[in-house]
Amino acid sequence: MIKLSEDIKLKPNVEHLMLRHNSPNDIKNLIMFFSEKYDNFKKKSASGIFVIAVGGAEATAKTYLVNEFKKLLRDRIYIIVLAMDDYLKLSRKERKEKVETLRDKGKMSEEDLLIYEIGNSPSLTDFESLKKHINELKEGKSIIKNIYNHTDGNIAKNKEEVEPQKKGILFFEGIFALKDELDGIADLNLFVYTAEEKKHQRV
Repeated sequence: MIKLSEDIKLKPNVEHLMLRHNSPNDIKNLIMFFSEKYDNFKKKSASGIFVIAVGGAEATAKTYLVNEFKKLLRDRIYIIVLAMDDYLKLSRKERKEKVETLRDKGKMSEEDLLIYEIGNSPSLTDFESLKKHINELKEGKSIIKNIYNHTDGNIAKNKEEVEPQKKGILFFEGIFALKDELDGIADLNLFVYTAEEKKHQRV
């Protein structure tokens, strides 16, 4: 773990981590961290899905981190990944149209309109569907979810079926993964922190 910047305040139930791409030991150490948490969970529960929320600002390598864990652990642990972008309520085209309407009404600043247009407003996330899907997977039920296409900004409705397992790890990741709307849904809450310079480079 790397010391978090003092100007960032986290909830008491949230842990933080930082992935340094120039440190080959980080992935190994983080895999050990996840494995230890999962092993502790299994000691308390003979079966079940261990849910991990991975949140953080844009371009902090959340998706990369989760995908690396899935790739490296899949031979030993069944892993499900839910990307919160797939739970956006509006496509890119619909957001642009909505922004024009909101601009005409003059009730939002240009900065807030930009945040809305790129999909980074929490009002655009379907938290209820995400919670419902997580709970259904934990109950051993399959789900059918949307897929958000980052290339064209379209939403393919009910496109992907996710099959449950009796035990394993379910990651859900996104900039709003640690929002109050999702409190209590995860067994482990992680905040991914990246230095501002590195974050701007990725953007």
